[in-house]
Amino acid sequence: MTPVIFFSAVFAVLLSPPTLAADPAHGIAMHGQPALAAGFPHLPYANPQAPKGGVIKLGQIGSFDSLNPFIVQGVAAYGIRENIYESLLGRSADEPFSLYGLLARSIEVPEDRGSITFHLDPDARFSDGRPVTADDVLFSWALLKDKGQPYMRSHYRTVTKAEQPAPGSVRFTFDDSGNREAPLLLGLMPILPKHRTNPETFERSTFEKPVGSGPYLVDRFEPGRNIVYALNPVWWGRDKPINRGRYNFGEIRTEYFRDQTTLFEAFKVGDIDLRFEDDAGRWAEGYAFPAVADGRIRRSEIPTS
Repeated sequence: MTPVIFFSAVFAVLLSPPTLAADPAHGIAMHGQPALAAGFPHLPYANPQAPKGGVIKLGQIGSFDSLNPFIVQGVAAYGIRENIYESLLGRSADEPFSLYGLLARSIEVPEDRGSITFHLDPDARFSDGRPVTADDVLFSWALLKDKGQPYMRSHYRTVTKAEQPAPGSVRFTFDDSGNREAPLLLGLMPILPKHRTNPETFERSTFEKPVGSGPYLVDRFEPGRNIVYALNPVWWGRDKPINRGRYNFGEIRTEYFRDQTTLFEAFKVGDIDLRFEDDAGRWAEGYAFPAVADGRIRRSEIPTS
């Protein structure tokens, strides 16, 4: 593939006044309503006709000594959370903070946002073929609340009651702090398979290949050097509107480098396919080399307005 490079920037968006959902809904926004109506075919920036397959090679600084991205101990491999695990709701990158159904087919949120009820998609499956159930959701919440990363412990402890009001549904009731973000934070909670997760050893770093419901599987890795993800050929969520046209590469390879200089040199000679540049000086002066001049590397800027 032709390497592509982007220059990233920070931007702010003026939010609209809030309107609150009360009925079953396909999504939720921090303020106002989600931009996409129920039944949307795909995210605006996704291309359902995008070619499938191929390999993309990425670069990362540092090292890793774990395949568990949810705990304090160790440094997890890049991409584990995004490629292996899914949450109840998924984000749209076109909106400041709007979420749409993923593992959950629909949600219910009262006007005061004092609770949120998730109705799971009955088609949702982990990569080992087992269904994603309400028990998995309640298990994940309890485990991450007690043993997850500090931000997870903080967010998930705003829940005062977690229950299963009906088969395939989970309701979380929040404390009286009035945190309007709480329902969205629960929507982004990663869901772990109860049948493949041992609470007794969860807080220890591990190289055991994880089981999730996401688009990729851990194919192979060399600790601290590289990790390769392979697209799950029977991924349950490929035709969900929020996923359609995304996750197209058949294989994602991430190589680790000692520092930015080494990584940049690897990019210049074609060992890395994609790079997000965050150094304005390098963006302005560092790309005068043959691969840019002859078109093998294309530079693009991400618009922020």
